[in-house]
Amino acid sequence: MSVPAPIFTGDVSKDGKLHLDNPDVMKRLLKSLAGKRAVVTLKEWRPRRSLKQNAWWHAAIDGLIAQIADELGYDPQDHDSLHYELVKIWGGTHKDEVTGIEIANKRSSELTTEEFSDLMEWLARFAAEKWNVLLLLPGDLGDHKKGQSMIQEPA
Repeated sequence: MSVPAPIFTGDVSKDGKLHLDNPDVMKRLLKSLAGKRAVVTLKEWRPRRSLKQNAWWHAAIDGLIAQIADELGYDPQDHDSLHYELVKIWGGTHKDEVTGIEIANKRSSELTTEEFSDLMEWLARFAAEKWNVLLLLPGDLGDHKKGQSMIQEPA
């Protein structure tokens, strides 16, 4: 089993020089690869969804399943299926070249914090319009406490 390649972060100066956050680790890795060919991939850093956003999303999915599982034909334990279907509705799909299956254009784990905020807001609107379920977004009526329901009964 191969060890995952380490990921290095840093800043690029105006003159195009890379300043790594952990240059000593990079030096040790380069020494361990002495005499071998190597591959370097460089891309712009993008902030990924936050842990709070991810926790809200999964709590919202669990709450939706509890409310609408029968109507949608989902088993109350079928969290992942609803998660993937909602991400596909929000972000669109494309056909996998190998399997021919429609898959989400983007996985939720690949979303930036801004994109994930859009997904959260979309889900709150979608659940209200489609199933008459009101989801509280972070900041609605104050921040949620652990164990407090994110789903509010419609007035």
